[in-house]
Amino acid sequence: MKLPLEGVRILDSTYVVAMPYGGGVMTDLGAEVIKIEGPSHVDISRRLTAPQGPDGENGGDYWNKAPGFNNMNRGKRSLTLDMSRQEGRDLFIELIKISDIIMENFTPRVMKRWNLTYADIKKIKPDIIMLSNTGYGHSEGPYASYPGQATTMEATHGTA
Repeated sequence: MKLPLEGVRILDSTYVVAMPYGGGVMTDLGAEVIKIEGPSHVDISRRLTAPQGPDGENGGDYWNKAPGFNNMNRGKRSLTLDMSRQEGRDLFIELIKISDIIMENFTPRVMKRWNLTYADIKKIKPDIIMLSNTGYGHSEGPYASYPGQATTMEATHGTA
């Protein structure tokens, strides 16, 4: 039986929980998802609740042992690109050309700094779909450049 997203390639440059979980669901639905991390900016969920051995040590390779990370990133391919270097950005652009969807959850300033805003990416691949999740939106508002996740957003947004 063919899965609904079979044949769809997704570049996943997301971190922590919400967006990586969505990428994991997309692999369940048949998509090829390529998780991209930086050499000095790995997904922090790799360091959460790494299992311990009987001696209290994790036995090394903590980045491959965090159950939450492994669950949210199940079925994904993994690639490290140094986006602070032009060579890394050039490789990312080559991947854009052969992909259908990009997922990212950086603050807006990050993609702007790399010249990879939605407008820039549409020039590379006009039919690309971009899923972007920022803590405080893409506006020019006072919090737009702040990083955020569930707990920080709950504290600043209040409860309705």
